[in-house]
Amino acid sequence: MRKLGGIAVLAVALLLAGCSGSPSESEQDLNGDQDRAAATPTPTEPGDLTDDYTPDQLFLAIMDRYWQGEGHPDDATLITAGKNVCAQLESGATRESIVVIEGDNTNNGEVVNYAPQAYCPELR
Repeated sequence: MRKLGGIAVLAVALLLAGCSGSPSESEQDLNGDQDRAAATPTPTEPGDLTDDYTPDQLFLAIMDRYWQGEGHPDDATLITAGKNVCAQLESGATRESIVVIEGDNTNNGEVVNYAPQAYCPELR
């Protein structure tokens, strides 16, 4: 029994020694790549990316990311729906009252929530 305890202590000591060393060059390179990747915006992340993409490109990228279920309407239909959301908001409609995707409450909500980021950021 004492022999097993000694082996366990040795294993823990080796594990701790391996964890306390400085990272190797390859580990540093990997961490640097991860940091750069995390700092690079993608068009599927909502946020202020309007300088990098046209409003249509931004909106379509967001919809590709957040659309739920099988496929979504063609690009022209989605763009029209997104612009319609902003037109309705500008005329005083509430987000809850806007319907631009008939019969699909979930994705209608996605369009209503994300269209302002691309087409009318002042109404976000």
